[in-house]
Amino acid sequence: MFWAMVATLALGLACSVMSIVVILRGWSFLGEGISHAGFGGVGTAFVLSLLVPGLRDSQPAFAVAAVFCLVTAMAIARLSRGSIAPSGSSAAGGSIGSDAAIGVFVAASLAWGFVAFQWYAQGSGKGVASWELYLFGSVDDVTRVDALASVCVSAAVMLIVALLGRQVLLYCLDPTMAQVSGVAVGMIHYLLFGLLALVVIATMWLVGNLLAPALLVLPGATALSLSRRLKTVMLLSTGAGGGSVLAGMLIHGHWTFLPPGPAIVLVNFLLLLAARAWVAILTRRGAGAIGSVS
Repeated sequence: MFWAMVATLALGLACSVMSIVVILRGWSFLGEGISHAGFGGVGTAFVLSLLVPGLRDSQPAFAVAAVFCLVTAMAIARLSRGSIAPSGSSAAGGSIGSDAAIGVFVAASLAWGFVAFQWYAQGSGKGVASWELYLFGSVDDVTRVDALASVCVSAAVMLIVALLGRQVLLYCLDPTMAQVSGVAVGMIHYLLFGLLALVVIATMWLVGNLLAPALLVLPGATALSLSRRLKTVMLLSTGAGGGSVLAGMLIHGHWTFLPPGPAIVLVNFLLLLAARAWVAILTRRGAGAIGSVS
C-alpha cells in the first residue's frame, strides 16, 4: 500500500501539471486518444503471444501497449502539426485539427483491438481474461521499483515543464505569437505530446486506460475555475490532483472492495463541482452588491 501510494501520488502530481497544458491548449480528448490506443496495444500483445506466449502476461502486454501509445501520440502530433488553433478544422499542408486526428486514431485503435482479440481467441481457442486489469489498472502489485520509476517519470515531466515554462505557456495561449516571438513551436508541440504520452502510459498501469485521461483534465479544470494567475493555478491544480489521489487511496485502503482509480476520479470530480459552486456563490454575491449600489 505504501509503494502504491508513492507511485500514484507522484503520477497524480505529474498529471496535474500537464492538465493545465491540456486545458489551455484544448487537448481534453488527447488523453482519451492515447489511452484508448492502449486497447489496440494490448490486443497487439495478445496476437503476438500466439508466437511468443510470454506476451500474454500483464507486464509484457502493458509494455507493448506503452509502445503502441507512444507511436500513436507521435502520429497524432504529426497529423495535427499544421493546425495552430487549439481545436481547429482542417489546415493547409495535409494537416487536420487535433480533435479530428484524435478521433481517427481512437477509432482505428479500438477497431484493431477488437479484431486482435478475436484473432487471438480464434488462434488460441480461448478468450482474454482479467479485463478489469486493463480497464481500471491495479495498485495491489506495485513494487518499490515501480514506485521509483513513477517518481522518476513525474520528476522528469515537472522539471521539463518548469525549465520550458515560458515557451510552453506562450505555445498554449497563442502558438502564432509564440512562433513570432522565436519559440521553437515544432519542438514544443512534439515534446508536449511525448510528455502527455509518457504520463498516460505510466498512469494507465495504476488506474487503467479508461480513467487515466480524467486525471489530465479534472485538476486543471478545477484550478482554472478558481484563478487565472499561473502560479496560483499551478498550486491549485497540484493540490487538487495530489489531494484526490491521497483521498482515493485512503478510500481504497478503508473499503478494499472499491478500486482506487474510480475513487480518485470521483474525488477529483467532486472537487471540480465544489470549485464551480464556490465561483457561482461569489458571482451571485458580487452581482447582488453591484445591484444594491446601483
